[in-house]
Amino acid sequence: MNLLKIHMMICICIPSVLLRVITGCGSEGTGKGKIKRSVIELAEKEHIEWREENSGTVALRLGGPREYRFLEHESDSDQVGNFNID
Repeated sequence: MNLLKIHMMICICIPSVLLRVITGCGSEGTGKGKIKRSVIELAEKEHIEWREENSGTVALRLGGPREYRFLEHESDSDQVGNFNID
């Protein structure tokens, strides 16, 4: 999740960006994996327009300068299962 946040920060300077996040389909192949849910949760928390391109990809529409709430506090867990995503 930290890598996604870094990419979102880099895109702040660009007027409009479509960032495709490949999340995978999850362990059951149903498109409801933990990483995908985390990406969608973050997008909704930050009021970022998103859409599901397919069962393993989420597209985020990042539009210009803004402040992200995740910069204020890092209380969210960046862990999925037993794997730390850094």
